[in-house]
Amino acid sequence: MFSALLRSMALCAPLLLLVSAPDVRASDTPITLSAVLQRTVAQHPSLHQIEARRLAREPLYREAGLRPPLNLALEVENVAGTGTFAGAEQLETTLSLAGVLEWPGKPALRQGVVLNETEQHRLELDQQRRDVLAEAATRYIDLAWAEAREQVQEEAVALAQASLSATRRRHQLGAASQADVERARLALLDAQ
Repeated sequence: MFSALLRSMALCAPLLLLVSAPDVRASDTPITLSAVLQRTVAQHPSLHQIEARRLAREPLYREAGLRPPLNLALEVENVAGTGTFAGAEQLETTLSLAGVLEWPGKPALRQGVVLNETEQHRLELDQQRRDVLAEAATRYIDLAWAEAREQVQEEAVALAQASLSATRRRHQLGAASQADVERARLALLDAQ
């Protein structure tokens, strides 16, 4: 549940980038979809995490090519006895060096597995990146649609006001009836 909350918050970040960017809107230059996508790529925290995860896979590949480590062990037995170092004659010391023998080509196979996992991981991260960019594009389109609808509505109100003014002048001159004025007034209320 917590990860779903984090993911939904991450998907809302492109909208916050648009809202928190007064310098872009203040210059009255229109925001383009490519600008939104570039800004999302540059500033979205989830995309930075994706790149960090991608870079974290490189050491795994190098590590897979290494041989298994050698283990050096020193074991000391029968040290303690009675008196001052009475058991020193029976002191037993064992030094061992251990390692795993591998078949030839085993490191290359491990590297192949890591490469396959890395490729799968890359595909998943690219899908996440595309999802974030698609969400940013969707929010941009929703915002552009809302702005266009608001502009059309403002133009409709202005046109209805002009129509009402013209109908009132025509009514004063006797060229229009009171019903025409009421129709124009109702059209203005409808547009508003």
